[in-house]
Amino acid sequence: MALAAAGAANQNAHLTSGGFEAPGSQSLRVDERIASDFPAAAAATLAVVLRSDPAQATVLEQGRAEAVSRLGDVSGISIAPSPPAAGQHPDIRVIPLIVTGGQDSSIDIAKEIAKRLGIEHHKPAQLVDGHVQAYLTGQGALYAEVQSETTDAVAKGELFAFPLIALTLLLVFGSLLSMALPIGVAMAAVVVTGGITYLLAQVISMSIFVSNAVSMVGIGVAVDYTLFVLVRFRSEVQGGATIEQARRTAMLTSGRAAVLSGCTVVLALASLFVIDSTALRSIAIGTITVVVVAMTATVTLVPAIVALLGERFAAIKPRRNRFRPRRDPARAGDFWMRWSDVVMRRPVLFVLAAAALLLALALPATKLEMSNSVLRQLPDTNQARVGTELAGSVLGPGTGSPVQVLVTAAGDAASLPADSPSVAEVQRIIQAHGDVAGDVSATADTSGKSVLVQAVLTSDPESSSARATVTDLRGALGDIAGVTALVGGTTATIMDFDDLVSRAMWSIVAFIVIAGFALLVVILRSPVLAAKAILMNLLSLAAAYGVLVMVFEWGWLSWLGIQAAPTVDTITPPLILAITFGLSMDYEIFLLSRIREGWEATGDNAKAVAEGLAASARSISSAALLMVLVFIAFVLTGFPSAQRLGLGCAVAVAVDATVVRLVLVPAAMRLFGRWNWWFPGKRAPDRVEVEI
Repeated sequence: MALAAAGAANQNAHLTSGGFEAPGSQSLRVDERIASDFPAAAAATLAVVLRSDPAQATVLEQGRAEAVSRLGDVSGISIAPSPPAAGQHPDIRVIPLIVTGGQDSSIDIAKEIAKRLGIEHHKPAQLVDGHVQAYLTGQGALYAEVQSETTDAVAKGELFAFPLIALTLLLVFGSLLSMALPIGVAMAAVVVTGGITYLLAQVISMSIFVSNAVSMVGIGVAVDYTLFVLVRFRSEVQGGATIEQARRTAMLTSGRAAVLSGCTVVLALASLFVIDSTALRSIAIGTITVVVVAMTATVTLVPAIVALLGERFAAIKPRRNRFRPRRDPARAGDFWMRWSDVVMRRPVLFVLAAAALLLALALPATKLEMSNSVLRQLPDTNQARVGTELAGSVLGPGTGSPVQVLVTAAGDAASLPADSPSVAEVQRIIQAHGDVAGDVSATADTSGKSVLVQAVLTSDPESSSARATVTDLRGALGDIAGVTALVGGTTATIMDFDDLVSRAMWSIVAFIVIAGFALLVVILRSPVLAAKAILMNLLSLAAAYGVLVMVFEWGWLSWLGIQAAPTVDTITPPLILAITFGLSMDYEIFLLSRIREGWEATGDNAKAVAEGLAASARSISSAALLMVLVFIAFVLTGFPSAQRLGLGCAVAVAVDATVVRLVLVPAAMRLFGRWNWWFPGKRAPDRVEVEI
């Protein structure tokens, strides 16, 4: 932790908001050709937007002079002439800035410009004694603000999560020391992973969204794994074992289970590598790292601390305990025995009722719309978002992100001048589209073999209207003889990434289903149990997607301050799938392994289910509750990507721990009877012992 702390504190400054390109897509091919052959079009741009209230032309000119003076010695930028429309608005002025270097350079330069202007805490700078507000906009400024907002969201999420976890652990253990250990392990896991992420970001591209995912997953799994070890340790001490015996037993059972569970989560997260995306693969690397670190801490740090302070962890004084309910653990077990008996008496009824509930929650998932957006990640009050909207009201919303069409002659050796009939036909088709504003420019490269045609749209580049325009142009420009026309630009890049993820979702599902089924068959020695577990996990995930649509696309919780949006972030569905499938597999293994032990001991299916549920329900419910609280804490941050990921994961885990584990599993096992334990052939693979 000491070595990693400095890197963890500075990791976000080295993470990127990029990585959302789709390899082989039209948009990426256009971007690569522009970078090499059209340097003027490749230059990044920023803009300072000035506003005075009330409108005062003299004050605005004073504000412009002050802004230019503050930016005079910022290296890497030049001030471009203002567009004619920029001077026609009574209370807004736009100062365009040309940035030397690519998009990554523009992010660093945007941070320096914001500092010089006095932009702090996502609020506009105050010029001319507060009479003029200065906003900084452009892609670099938006990315810089997303980095800063993400840092704030992670800090808020952790600030909300740890008190909720602490209170829950006090209720579970009734001990300040037992409460502190899981929280300490969680902090250690997140800090060490932050240091590793910092080092990785020096050599590979790591997405800014790694921070949110690492904090959510890391805190959740570290607390869960430590909880299982402590529960088993205290249970052994209560049963009469010595401190050393209890520690050894806890590590040989729950410690082993934590390692196996971590492997299942890693397996599920590895499914993200199916998508050929730098952003998603970097998130996979970060989350896999934090799970491995949490696993390692559970089998090294936890037993070491328990060995040092075992007497204090084992000290249980119910009479002085204000937090833990005074009840006999046996009575809690009796409750779960009675519950499983109720469910298994009417298994058909409970299966149908639970399935109907999950399908009802999942039905809205058919309306799930995904879209990648930078601007809409920022709050309405963020200065970069406000500045973008102000500039759009003056210059037009599509001014900063034109549609870019790369026109190339069909033959490798053929030349293509900018005034050729083919290029003119491309310009005519683009100009004829109703969403195109102004003239359509055409610029030839130095080799004379390709021409870049650019057009500004009347709509926001992230809007559905702009998407429809790009789709129309790709269809219309594909039939021009003698040339190849590739459509790129901001809107096309967003669309190509969305399409990449949408097409890969089924591959992720196939990877997880096949790998998860194989793993569960080895552990449980039952293809029937493995198949049921996979199906139930998929139902939980479908329900989570349905809730995302209801909450965010339909705005059902807008009265709680959760902002509605027409789409869900493109990276959210695959992340929810990978994260929650792995966590659900954990709980499935814990429960079914207990049931399997009962079956092997008695040969009585109903008794094995009841005893397995009674033995594991409390631990699994506590672990799931803690995980849900961690995810909910990130919903409270207000940052859109954290909210959607947090809510989706919270719903999936909550549904899995209640409807699936407590209703569907016992009811389905009662229906299948002895078929639960069928295995083809005479010899089954050796079962991996898992206890909690």
